[in-house]
Amino acid sequence: MALNNMGVSDVTGVEIVDSLPLVKRADPNNLPFFYGVFYLAFSAHLEEALFPLRIVGEMERTVRNGGVCVVAVKECGGEEVDAIARLFRKCMFVGAENVTLIGMRMTRIIMSCHFFFFMIFFEFHLHDPRCSIRQRLAPFKPFTEPKFLH
Repeated sequence: MALNNMGVSDVTGVEIVDSLPLVKRADPNNLPFFYGVFYLAFSAHLEEALFPLRIVGEMERTVRNGGVCVVAVKECGGEEVDAIARLFRKCMFVGAENVTLIGMRMTRIIMSCHFFFFMIFFEFHLHDPRCSIRQRLAPFKPFTEPKFLH
């Protein structure tokens, strides 16, 4: 209901158990959706997952180019945020903020999925495990689409 009040008309939710009509039962490690069908993927259960890398991979797979992946975890600091952001192989770290969600203090981590931009220019530097997120993002400016794509 809250999303409908904000103007969002098409929402697909998945969970381990059904909660009809909006939430369908699905395996988060193997989502039953095509590549790039969503503008946004959100998870508040990543830290409970047996295979967090697999869930992040499914989030990235189902989010289209230009979309966003958002993860909410227990409130944490820079090192933990870095570790979570490093799970994402195709998305770029945008920011993290401590928020209150359903009455709990959590950290919201936002990842931007600009696959073409990411893969061409930053493939080597971003996968260097010796670099923290801050070091990797130091040369970045907010994303602007290259002129030849217009």
